[in-house]
Amino acid sequence: DDSADGSRLRTVISIGHVFDYDFVLGFHNEIESNGRDFLLSRHIGWDVGMNDPLFAIESMWKRLDMVTNIWQGDGRSNCMAPFYNLGRLTQIVKRRDNPSFFAIRNYVRKVYHWTVDLTVNIRTSFRANVDAIITNHPERVYNVMREREFSSKYRMATYEDSPWERIWTLPPRPQTSSVLGKPTLGLKVMNGAVETLDSMARFMVDAFKSQTLLRYLFLSSYRQRSSGYYAASSVEDESNDSVTTLQLVMAQIIELFVKLVFGQSR
Repeated sequence: DDSADGSRLRTVISIGHVFDYDFVLGFHNEIESNGRDFLLSRHIGWDVGMNDPLFAIESMWKRLDMVTNIWQGDGRSNCMAPFYNLGRLTQIVKRRDNPSFFAIRNYVRKVYHWTVDLTVNIRTSFRANVDAIITNHPERVYNVMREREFSSKYRMATYEDSPWERIWTLPPRPQTSSVLGKPTLGLKVMNGAVETLDSMARFMVDAFKSQTLLRYLFLSSYRQRSSGYYAASSVEDESNDSVTTLQLVMAQIIELFVKLVFGQSR
């Protein structure tokens, strides 16, 4: 890399809302005052992350006309994403591709979608022409990327790719009307349910293996006994975060289950 310090790291800093613009201005001024303004043009980008109105975001960037490398995302948490309307995402993509804004330095150059975990939603994001996806399942994104519909248009980014430049692609080929190529609503729902259960199963397995919950519960039990918890159990204290006997019993049941499932592999 030809940067002054040889760094290859590029960072997108996301502020919550447009009224956090003071942070952007202060950060920008601090970088310049330390003589490292090259970072602002090559290594640092910006994003407003909490779905503020698009006109308010555009107005903020116009006020901060020294800022470049602007990303804009849209989405919801992964549990709500399958039911989230993509109207706002579509509007962001249209703004990114509007030729009348190409000459404006501080305008949206990249669009990302979050948090996209289901395969059917990953395909929808790709068809919406996003530049990036935030997901808990990168293997699903990779598999969809290799499908015939997307393999000529999308690939994984590399160090040589600039995260600030628009990437031009050829218009997609018209899709042939094939029943096999268009899954039914029922099939989409079933596939989504299977992937959701798979995500839950992975989460539970990771939780059981790490035993984070068990460590917390038994540590709380030790603290209770060492501090005379049972002697003072008749006194109610709303600020006490100690666990109940039922929770301890449940923890012991979970521990037994973990030993039965994972005991042979340890």
